Amino acid sequence: MTKPKFSFDPEKHEYRLDGRLLPSVTEVLREVGFINPAWYTESARSRGKAVHAACHYLDEGKLDWGTLHSELHGYVRSWDAFKSHLGLKILDMETPRYHPLYLFAGTLDRRAKMTLTNGGEWILDLKTGP
Repeated sequence: MTKPKFSFDPEKHEYRLDGRLLPSVTEVLREVGFINPAWYTESARSRGKAVHAACHYLDEGKLDWGTLHSELHGYVRSWDAFKSHLGLKILDMETPRYHPLYLFAGTLDRRAKMTLTNGGEWILDLKTGP
């Protein structure tokens, strides 16, 4: 049996499995009423992208705090404190995945182990709020 070909186009934010377009986690959550579109403003999207990028650089040990807008410092420092408090060991970051049975896809923010949970593995989603 051949392994299915999974792909993610970051420009279009499209996930495909053997060429078939898969719904994203966000689309599924919106469809079933778990997402209020009022919070999806351009400002919120922009802030979320910036915080995600900064946290990514932080987790790689490459964040230059001097280049980070001061309004974002609190979000990134909170993530850093959360990681420290839980003894987080990042295993994977920003990785597109799909569910083979339910056929939806998304990009996980972090997959990590936590010493606070005796090394249990977790998938974490970074959010900046309204």
